[in-house]
Amino acid sequence: MKHHKISFHKILIILFGFLSILNLINCCFFHFSKIYMTENQILYIYSSLAQVIGALLGLTIAGYSVIDSKIQSIGATDDTITEYTESLRSDCFHSLIYIIIFSVIDIIFCLITLAIYNEDNAFFLLLPFFLTEAILLFLLIMTEVIKFALYLNPTSIKEKSMKEKYIIDNEYSSNKENKNSFSSFITYYNLLEELLKQYACELTCSPQSMHNLHIFDALNILQQNQIINGRAYYLINDLRRYRNALVHSPDIDKSVNTVIYNELKDIYTLIHDIYMFKDNNDIKLQKINKLYDYTNRNHNNELDQRLLSYLKKHPSASLSELSKTFNYTKSGILKKLKLLQESGLIQQQESNGRRKWYVNDTNS
Repeated sequence: MKHHKISFHKILIILFGFLSILNLINCCFFHFSKIYMTENQILYIYSSLAQVIGALLGLTIAGYSVIDSKIQSIGATDDTITEYTESLRSDCFHSLIYIIIFSVIDIIFCLITLAIYNEDNAFFLLLPFFLTEAILLFLLIMTEVIKFALYLNPTSIKEKSMKEKYIIDNEYSSNKENKNSFSSFITYYNLLEELLKQYACELTCSPQSMHNLHIFDALNILQQNQIINGRAYYLINDLRRYRNALVHSPDIDKSVNTVIYNELKDIYTLIHDIYMFKDNNDIKLQKINKLYDYTNRNHNNELDQRLLSYLKKHPSASLSELSKTFNYTKSGILKKLKLLQESGLIQQQESNGRRKWYVNDTNS
């Protein structure tokens, strides 16, 4: 499945750059221009344009500060959508940065237009260029503002969850005609999460805090106590992401990928067996080794395996190289690398002034 695509912002910048080059060529060589307004009209319009852009920029920044805190509070109250709210906040922030940059440049161009609008000025020949550029930038700003507003769509989080489910489904090979039920998957996942938290609380001698324990804290405790390895951590986190995407997706079809469902059942059974024999060190160690063996042999997520294999052979691979090799967006690859790092499967170190990727031993 291909995920390589050009972002909305890049398309706008490429289009603007192309039109700007045409505008510059026309200004330098063809000198084609049609101005139907008087000098006073032009001066008034461009001075007003600079003021409008400045006011719009101020309102956008003020609105962003309110919106960002609101989205953050929504994510804080429901940890199942935290990833989506953080992604949404990132989208809004990047859109705001583009709006700020384009607005500042446009205001400068408007001021330049006002400054050189005099036939005695040495730069008067460039007037058509700045007149056109200011309008192009204004259109670009308005497009970005509209895009910024669209991020506030009430269904944005649901759309992100649906996209996440779609991506994960395609990373796992499965017979599309053979799907499992939503309720069975959720039941098993809830059992797994409850088991992880309960076991982690018992290891830390604080069973009363089980309901306040975050899933990542539980995984970290279990990994520190060598109950699970980095690979198991990663697989469970993948299951968590899939569960969240499944729950919040607006898609009517709530069928579950068979491979992911079976993986969930297997991991739950293996960890449950470890928990049942937690007081018998010999048997517990056997069960832990069985879990390690299962997770190390688990190659269900094809992208993960290809990515890890590639990093072993090409430790100096850049983000751009990985994006082209796996036909994924840079943001998609970056997210995948971050998940692998958080799970302890890979790490990035600096060697001879260059950053290199190291694939860790999955038994730790």
